[in-house]
Amino acid sequence: MKELIEFVAKKFVSHPEDVVVTEETDDEGNARITLITNPDDVGMAIGKGGKTAHALRELLKVKATGTGQRVFLDIRSSEEQPAD
Repeated sequence: MKELIEFVAKKFVSHPEDVVVTEETDDEGNARITLITNPDDVGMAIGKGGKTAHALRELLKVKATGTGQRVFLDIRSSEEQPAD
């Protein structure tokens, strides 16, 4: 799933070389994917009214269908500190 988000995100940001995607799995098997972009690209990654972020989450939901896995997507700037 990480590769899917990385592939898609690099297509619409202005600085694709700065895109970093990480994936962690918790004890229950749920995946948390973090999309980190150049500060100038965060707005594009979220989209007007969150439409792009919603579309990315829907892609992950479709990909996870049938696996029983829940997938969470966080989008942040490379300048932001990770949330605890």
